[in-house]
Amino acid sequence: MAKGILKKGKLVMVLAAIGSCLCLIGCAAKEDATEAVNYASEDSSLTYAVHTELDGHAIELPQFTSTHDSAVIEELNQDIMDGPGAIYEKDKDGKEIIPEIRTTEYSTNQYLQAVVRYVEYPLVGGYGDIASYNYDRIQDKKLTLTDALVKKETTLDDVRQMVIDSCLRMKELSDKETSIYGVTVDGFSLDANDNCTFYGNVDLCLNGTTQWSYIYSFQFETQTVEIYDLTE
Repeated sequence: MAKGILKKGKLVMVLAAIGSCLCLIGCAAKEDATEAVNYASEDSSLTYAVHTELDGHAIELPQFTSTHDSAVIEELNQDIMDGPGAIYEKDKDGKEIIPEIRTTEYSTNQYLQAVVRYVEYPLVGGYGDIASYNYDRIQDKKLTLTDALVKKETTLDDVRQMVIDSCLRMKELSDKETSIYGVTVDGFSLDANDNCTFYGNVDLCLNGTTQWSYIYSFQFETQTVEIYDLTE
């Protein structure tokens, strides 16, 4: 047989190998197609696992629901119970502490988001904490703080510095001797145009008073900050 022409046995082996490769490619494509979901926005919603009052303080413990089975939603609901839910479970009767949990919903066609402020009374060291729980309701995905930073092409350190700079520009602080001891970035929300608001705590000392932790919201596009419960 002329050189360069495959013998019958080798030809069969080559064809089998090619067939296996094509099968693997086809299976991978099929798997990718299976993973790509496209749910309707009305398939998911936000409700409350607990919605009550305790000694005059609101308890608004959010819960994600959907018309389809979703491991992502189960994970988000567990995150809520491990976070603000933990202070409610710690003392439901308010015998030693009184929890307060306030939820704000931020919903678009793409995103379903709960921003939760939670605190224990009596206050110790600050006005509590804030967290966000963010769900891509179309693609059935959990959105993380890293996702938000990537969307805004920024970093955690940069956002912290932006918050500090914005605090120092605030009219409410301009006439005070202000020291900033730390900034955390603990959550975010996105609007329909992917404009982003970050949330966290900023530790301030005003006019030489005791250091206190305040909750803030920072609008990334306008570079403006709002500090909750900022007192004289």
